[in-house]
Amino acid sequence: SRIMGLDVLRRGLDESAVTVQHLRHFILNNSQVQVRCGGHCVSYPDLGREYLVSLIQRAAATGDPDIEEVVFSVPPGSPLMFREWLGSVAAGSGITKYSVMDEISAAAAGYGFSLEDDMVLMVIDIGDEKTTVTLASLGPRETLNGSRIIARTISDLSGTAIDCWIAHEVRQRDTRKPGSWGSGGLSPELLAACRKARTDLTCGDTAKIFFTEGRTGENIARPFSGQDLENTIHMNKGLFELDRVISQTLILGESRGHSSGSIQHVLMTGKDSLIPSLQAVIVSKFGRERVHCNLPATAVALGAALHPAGTENSRTLERDYALRYWDAGTSR
Repeated sequence: SRIMGLDVLRRGLDESAVTVQHLRHFILNNSQVQVRCGGHCVSYPDLGREYLVSLIQRAAATGDPDIEEVVFSVPPGSPLMFREWLGSVAAGSGITKYSVMDEISAAAAGYGFSLEDDMVLMVIDIGDEKTTVTLASLGPRETLNGSRIIARTISDLSGTAIDCWIAHEVRQRDTRKPGSWGSGGLSPELLAACRKARTDLTCGDTAKIFFTEGRTGENIARPFSGQDLENTIHMNKGLFELDRVISQTLILGESRGHSSGSIQHVLMTGKDSLIPSLQAVIVSKFGRERVHCNLPATAVALGAALHPAGTENSRTLERDYALRYWDAGTSR
């Protein structure tokens, strides 16, 4: 059997070689990589479909079995392939109706704004794989999915990058004899401990980096504070990179007729938006009154949950279709 979601964390298997992570990232990028799972190879789309179907079926089993509609949120500019894949998830779940809501609209709704109001928004998403800064206009006159992208810039600044910075800092501080870490790169055990510390420091000021060194079997524990995290991000020019990617988006927006002053609200999403120094960069550029950063991890999901059922972008699954061979001679 396959273990999913929080059960993986509870059993301490999040860094296991057979644990598959970042499913959506690979599906969106149409990765052709096959993952070995349960003795055979499976594609990321198939694994992701199985995971979401399982979640929907569990929700139906523990709540109201008569789910009227499922709402999927999709990132800005997601390919048509991804939306078609979501349709296959709905079909596999036994759901006959589903909606697709773009994450700009979902974040706005989650932060309490009416989607009927015309407004210009900047959404800054600081996630595990990348930072995406999107300038968009929102309102009933825009596209079917609720928002129109004006400018968007992507950066390698991410939670994963910060984990690597923390790991290098831990190694530099080590007082053991030279060579204790071996000649290899950063171990999965160390990176997992750094990721946990980073997560802990988004809601507290102290954390401990504890892990077992895979090469020697030695248990290593190192304290790491919120100030240590801030210093590490600063030394690795993370604040400069965040400022750069925002400024680049503003320049693109200006060239398309939208000045910085036209941005009414700046919405922060992604759990690493909780890091104080990253928030401070954004507040310094836009002012506290325009920046909304109290719901970075839940705004998109909350906005999708508030999406009314039966809207014009709802899709109904009526039949299954498949490609068939066409014989030109018989016209069949």
